[in-house]
Amino acid sequence: MMKEGEHLVVSAPGKVILHGEHAVVHGKRALACSLNLRTYLHVTPSTDGMVRMNLPDINIYREWKVEDLTRLFANKTQSEEVSLPPVYPPVDRFNSLCEFCGVDSTTHNTKDLATVAFIHLYTSILSPSQIIGLDFMVSSNLPTSAGLGSSAAFAVALVSSLLKLSNQISDPGTQSFNPWTGDHLEVINGWAFIAEKIIHGNPSGVDNSVSTYGGIVKYQNKALERLSCKHELSVIITNTKVPRSTKHMVSNVADKLKQYPTVINPVLDAVEAISQRCQDELTSTESLDDSVIRDMMSANHALLCVLGVNHPAIEKVCRMTHDHGLTSKLTGAGGGGCVITFLPAETPEEKTQDIISQLTNQGYECWKTLVGGPGVGLHFGEPNTDFIIPTALQSRAKLCHIL
Repeated sequence: MMKEGEHLVVSAPGKVILHGEHAVVHGKRALACSLNLRTYLHVTPSTDGMVRMNLPDINIYREWKVEDLTRLFANKTQSEEVSLPPVYPPVDRFNSLCEFCGVDSTTHNTKDLATVAFIHLYTSILSPSQIIGLDFMVSSNLPTSAGLGSSAAFAVALVSSLLKLSNQISDPGTQSFNPWTGDHLEVINGWAFIAEKIIHGNPSGVDNSVSTYGGIVKYQNKALERLSCKHELSVIITNTKVPRSTKHMVSNVADKLKQYPTVINPVLDAVEAISQRCQDELTSTESLDDSVIRDMMSANHALLCVLGVNHPAIEKVCRMTHDHGLTSKLTGAGGGGCVITFLPAETPEEKTQDIISQLTNQGYECWKTLVGGPGVGLHFGEPNTDFIIPTALQSRAKLCHIL
């Protein structure tokens, strides 16, 4: 476990749906990619025997005494290792966790359920003898409730740090940033999926899988397949800040399909063909053909409009980027939420910053980032410029290796 003066920093990426929104609900494939917008978890020993969870970006701060946590261990002895495979808490344990956290067991509040997930993971992955006072500070480049996998990135980073602290996974390397690999990722992903189930009820597993493994994932008929992504795409992610209900949008598309099957089924088939063509391009060892990426994004967005999931704010973003010669599409459920804009390799930085400035002046949030990058990993030493730790964590002391 950690000693005074030691620090552990883990980060995990968000995700974006590149193609296949709504079609995936009806048996077609969806392509989900990692975003180089990341959630960072910084763990340090506390000096007063308290365990703290601090997520200042979303105004969550909780603390518990170590001795109070010991009664929540799931039938473990002092000598037992991590409980594998990862398990969802039975009803009686879930109720006990909620009571301990002061949370209504019937709540759908994701902030409250994130607290429950934290305590479940903490008292399931660690053994009683490994419990010490620790401070968990979370900072993120990812907006919440925007369909970019922020809760999964938190879960993946938390699980990885706990597994590392309990010596269940080893250091992946000693570079400034070191992604975990192999069997370690399977264990991380399994526990992160449990956390996502606690927070969201019945998730697909896409978000935590992308955050764990990075790169690109194909999801179809509840089956996940990791793809060998040969290219990273430069994009702008724009958050319209328009609230959207995934459930409502999915229901509307299902109603259209029921009412007009001979019209909507071909649309879904076309979306499937777009996803396949984009998959072929991203997994090809040949040079990336920017025109394919642009054409597929444009066509997919048009088909999503046919399905009725567009929104004036989304269309405004698409129109503004089109005026700069760029191609955009909605990403996720639609009806609000986010837009993804492809930046071909030859796009001048001045042009990129100009469109970001214009979008920001309209009240939107924008991030220039990459898709298809690495998954969860450990930071060691001073992080390099590709993985800058957010300001909330930069004031901390120099990171130290955990032996």
